[in-house]
Amino acid sequence: MTLAERFKSHFSGTIQNRGRNYFNGRRARIEKTGPDSVEASVFGSEEYEVSIFLSPEEVEMHCDCPYMDGFLEPCKHLWAVLLELDRIGYRPGVNIDKADISYSGVEDFDEAEDYFAFNALFPPKKKKEAPKIKSPLPRLPQPSWRDLISKVVRSQTLFQDAAPPLPICPICSFAIKTQESQQAQKLVLEVELWYRKKDGSPGRQESSYAARKFLEHGTGLEQQIFSLLLARNTYSYYGEMKHRIPLQTAGALLPLLEEYGHTTVSGRNHDEQWPLKIDKEGPWRFVINIQEEAGSLAMRPVFKRGEESIPIEEPSVIFSGDPMFFFHKGTFSKAEGQSAFAWITFFREKKEQVAIPAGEVDLFYESMGEAGGNIPDFSWPDNFWRETIPVQAPLPVFQLEFLGQKIKGSLEFEYSPGQDEDKMSANAFQAGEAITDFKKRRRFLRNPELEKQAVEAVNSLPGVAFDPSGQEWILAREGLMENIRLLMEKGFEVLAQDRKKIQSMSSFKLSVSSGIDWFDLEGNASFGDASVSVLDLLDALQKGERFVRLSNGESGLLPEEWLKKNQWLLELGQKQKGDGTLRFHKAHAGAIQGLSDDEYFPAKFDVLSKDFFKKLAGFSGIEEINPPARFKGTLRDYQKAGLSWLAFLRDFGFGGILADDMGLGKTVQVLALFLHTGVMEQEKPSLVVAPTSLIFNWMDEINKFAPSLDVVNYTGLNRKGLLDGPLAGKVILTTYGVLRRDIDAFREMDFFYAALDEAQAMKNTETITAKAVRALKAAHRLALSGTPVENHLGELWSLKSFLNPGLLWRKEYFDSRYGGKKEVDAEDLEKLRRLVHPFILRRKKEDVLTELPPKSEQIIHCEMSPPQRKLYNEIRDFYRIKVLGHVDSRGINKSRMTILEGLLRLRQTACHPALVKPASKAKSAKLETLMEMVGEAVEEGHKALVFSQFVTMLDLIKPAVKGKKIPYAYLDGRTIKRKEEVKKFQENKDCKLFLISLRAGGHGLNLTAASYVFIFDPWWNPAVEAQATDRAHRIGQTQKVFTYRLITKDTVEEKIMALQEKKKELVGSIISGEGSLFKKIGREDIEFLFG
Repeated sequence: MTLAERFKSHFSGTIQNRGRNYFNGRRARIEKTGPDSVEASVFGSEEYEVSIFLSPEEVEMHCDCPYMDGFLEPCKHLWAVLLELDRIGYRPGVNIDKADISYSGVEDFDEAEDYFAFNALFPPKKKKEAPKIKSPLPRLPQPSWRDLISKVVRSQTLFQDAAPPLPICPICSFAIKTQESQQAQKLVLEVELWYRKKDGSPGRQESSYAARKFLEHGTGLEQQIFSLLLARNTYSYYGEMKHRIPLQTAGALLPLLEEYGHTTVSGRNHDEQWPLKIDKEGPWRFVINIQEEAGSLAMRPVFKRGEESIPIEEPSVIFSGDPMFFFHKGTFSKAEGQSAFAWITFFREKKEQVAIPAGEVDLFYESMGEAGGNIPDFSWPDNFWRETIPVQAPLPVFQLEFLGQKIKGSLEFEYSPGQDEDKMSANAFQAGEAITDFKKRRRFLRNPELEKQAVEAVNSLPGVAFDPSGQEWILAREGLMENIRLLMEKGFEVLAQDRKKIQSMSSFKLSVSSGIDWFDLEGNASFGDASVSVLDLLDALQKGERFVRLSNGESGLLPEEWLKKNQWLLELGQKQKGDGTLRFHKAHAGAIQGLSDDEYFPAKFDVLSKDFFKKLAGFSGIEEINPPARFKGTLRDYQKAGLSWLAFLRDFGFGGILADDMGLGKTVQVLALFLHTGVMEQEKPSLVVAPTSLIFNWMDEINKFAPSLDVVNYTGLNRKGLLDGPLAGKVILTTYGVLRRDIDAFREMDFFYAALDEAQAMKNTETITAKAVRALKAAHRLALSGTPVENHLGELWSLKSFLNPGLLWRKEYFDSRYGGKKEVDAEDLEKLRRLVHPFILRRKKEDVLTELPPKSEQIIHCEMSPPQRKLYNEIRDFYRIKVLGHVDSRGINKSRMTILEGLLRLRQTACHPALVKPASKAKSAKLETLMEMVGEAVEEGHKALVFSQFVTMLDLIKPAVKGKKIPYAYLDGRTIKRKEEVKKFQENKDCKLFLISLRAGGHGLNLTAASYVFIFDPWWNPAVEAQATDRAHRIGQTQKVFTYRLITKDTVEEKIMALQEKKKELVGSIISGEGSLFKKIGREDIEFLFG
C-alpha cells in the first residue's frame, strides 16, 4: 500500500485534486528523509515547509501554510508530498540519499494569496480546538499554528495579545536585491526576522512565515507595510521569502520602509550595502553628452540634474518607464528621458565608451535624423547647430484613438517657420528645450509656457482623465463632441483615428416641400469646403458614429445638440433614394412644422407647405355629425362624438383606434360611420375582421341598427365561392383565423374600409395574424379594442403599422425607445403621446354612462381542507426545488416553461385537487363556496355568470350544478352554437347560470340578464377579469352587478394578486393597459410565488 493510499481517507477530494496539481507541476521537493521522518518543501504562493513523522505507534504531519493554520485539516501541500514520496519510492524504515533525488529547479509561482488577503480584511475568530480524526489508522494529529510557531521561535507569546515581553527583541529587516530587481523590472524585496543578541549583534534568524506574522500583528507602521506586501507577487527560494513589487506599489512602500529603517539596498557589487534613502529633489534627466576629440565624437551617457551628473553605469538598478526610477548608493530617484531605456540598457551592457570615428560623423548625424522622435536628449558641442529657430506659438494637435468603448487622446505641438514642409512636431511630454532636425543641423526652440497652457486646457475638460503610464488622456464618450468643440474654440487642431482633420459644421440649411399627402425634408450641412446631406448625418447617427465622412476624406463633427433634439423626428421620415430627402407622412405635420422656429437651424417651407399649415391652423375642431336616417336607433352623446371623430379620420385619410371601454357600443359607432360614409355606394367592399365569438354579435347589431348594409358572412366551412361574385359596396365579415388561411385571396382585394374588432389580436408583429392584417389594402382603416396595449408599448407599434404605416418610426428605433422596456424616458413617452394622441379615442364607462347602475367587487377567501392542503404543500415543495434549481443554473428566461408549469400546477391545486390528481377524493374549498353562493343567488331570483380559465374546472362544476337542479348555459372555445347559448341565458327565465371559459367569453358577449359574476380563478392580467365583469355591466343593464373573486387562502393565488399589484406598470400616459406579469418578475418574485 502506498503512503497516499494509506492516508487517503484523511484528505477531502478537493484537497487531493489541488495537491495532485502541485505534484504534477513538480512543486513538491523532498529535502531530507530518515527511517521514520521526512522534511520537504512545497512551492506555492511562497515556500511552505512540510514535516512528516511516521512511527509504528504514531503519525504526525505538519505544514506551515495558512490553510492548516486556519482550517485545522490536512492541506494540499501534504498530499503533494505524499505523492512525491510514492514517486521516489520512499517507505518508512528506508532512508533515501538526497543525491538520488533529482530536481531540475523550481519556478517562481504567482499563485494568489487568498487566505492572507481574507485574513487581513476579516481577522479570524478565536479558533476551536482541532477535532481528532477517528480512524483505524494511528492518530494523525491536526496541526496548530501555535505549535508550529512555538517550534520556530520557541515561544507562543509572540502572537498573543496578553503575552509577556520577550526577553530578546525580534527585528524585521528588509533587503532590496538590485540585481534581481534589474532583471525582473520590479522591486525585489527580501524579508527576514532575526533576534539581536545582548551585545547588539544579529542573532538567530527565523522563518519567512514568522516574519510575515510579525508584521501582520505588529505596530501600525509594520501593518501598513504588511498590507502593501500582502497582494503582491511573492516567491520563496530555499527558505528565503522575497516579494516582487510593481513600481506603482513601490512608490507607496519605499517611504514606509525608509521611515521604518532596517532596510538596505545592494549595490552593483554584491558586497556593497547602502541604507535606503528617498530622493525628494526634482527628477534627473537622461542625457547623452557628445564630446569632440580630434575630429571624432564620444558618447558619455549620464543622469543629469542641474550641475550634478551620475554616469549611467553607476546606479545599481534602473527601472524602465516614463518616468524611470533608479537606485544609486541606496538612494531611490526619479528620472525623465524620451525613449531612454533601450539606450540605457545598451550603454550598461556595453560597459565601454561608444565612439564615432571622424569619417562616420556625417552618417551618424543622418541616422539621428532618420530616428525622428525615438532618441533621447543629447548635449551637443557649442558649434554643432547651424540654425536655431526662435521661440514661436505652436499649434496644439490633439489626436483621438477609438479602441472599443475606450477613447484615448494624445497631444503634440507643431512648430513651423512658415512653410508646410518645414513643420516639426514634439509630443507634449517629450523632454528637451528644442525639437531637432539633424539632417539640416537646426533646431526649433519650444515654447514651454504655451505648451503648459495647452496641457492644462486638456486637463480641464470634463470627463477627461490623464493616464501617466501612456502619457495620454482617457476620454468619456458622453460629452466627447462638446469637448472636441471646446478644444477647437481654443485653437486646437483635432484629428480622427486616421489622422484626418475633424471639421466643425459651418452652416446647415433645411427646406421642406409638400405633396398631396406627404412632406419632403431636404438638408445640407457645410464643413469648410465640403458638404453632406441630412441623410448622411442620419446614417452616421444610426450607426452610432460621432463623425460623418466628408468628400475630402476629413471627418465632420456631427451637430450633436440639433440631432439629439430632432433625431426622433428624422427617424419618422422615409429615406428617398436618389435625391437625399426624407419623406414624412402627413400625420407628422405638427412635428414638421416645429422645424420652422428651430433655435439652431430654422427650416424654410415651400408655398404648398405653408398653405397646408395655414389650413391646419384654421381648424376649429371636429364637426359634430348626426347619424343618417338609415341608422335604426339612437346614439348617445358620446357615441355621436365618436361618430364625428371617425368621420374626421376618414376625411383626413388617417387610421385610428376606437378604444372605448367594453360595453360602450364601439360596434354601433362603426355601423353608424359605415352608413354615414355610404359604404354601400362605394365601388369597393369593406371588411370587418373579428374573433369567432363576435361574428354573430356583429350580425345581430347590423340587423338591428343597419339592416340596409349588404353583408357577406365569410366564415365556416361553406364560405368557398362567397368572394367570387360582385362585392362592390358589400361588408364582408370574417374571422382572424379565416383571414390567415385565405390571405392569398384577401391580399388581392382592394377594400374601402378595413376594420379590426378586438384588434389586440395582432399585437405581436411577428405572428401570422399580424402579417396577414398588414397585407390588406384599404383606403380607410380602423381598429376597435378596449385594451390596445396589454403588455408593452411595442403592441401599439404593431397596430399603428396597419392603421398608419410609418407613423411610429421604423421598428428598430421604436424598440430601442419603447419596446419591452420596463421604464420609458418621460421625454420619449411625451413624444409618443403627441404622435398617437390624435388617432386614439378612449372613453371610460364611469365617465360617460352616469345612468349605468353601480357595480361592486369583493374577494371571497376559501379555506382548504387538510387533504387539499397536504396535496398543495407537496406540489409546492416539489416545484420550489425544481424551479429555483433551474433558475439558478439557467436563468429566468431559459426556465420559463418550468416556472409556468409549476405555477399552473399550484393554481390548479388551489382550484380543485382533481385537476392535478383525477383520482383524488379531496374536496375543493372553492367549489363548495361557489355552490353555496350560487344557490343563494338563484333562490333570490338572480342570474349569474361563472368564469374559469380551466375548461376542465368547468367540467367539474357541471355535475355540482346538475346536482342542485339549476338549469345552465355553457360556452367555451369548442362551442359551435354560441349564439343559441347566449340567447338561452338572456331570454329563458329558467336558465339561471352561465358557465363560461374566461378566454372564450371575454369578448363581445352581451349578458345583461346576469347581476352576479363569479370569477373562479384569478388571471395574471386584471384587464381580462374586467372584461368578464363587463359582459354584465354594460349598456342595457338595469340591476346592480356584484362581482366575486374566489381566492384560496395561503396559496399562489394570493401571491399572484400581491405580485400583480407590486409589479403594476401603467402605460396610461399613452393608453390604458396592464403589463404582462411574467415579463416583470425576478428571482425574488419566483421565491415568493413558490414560497
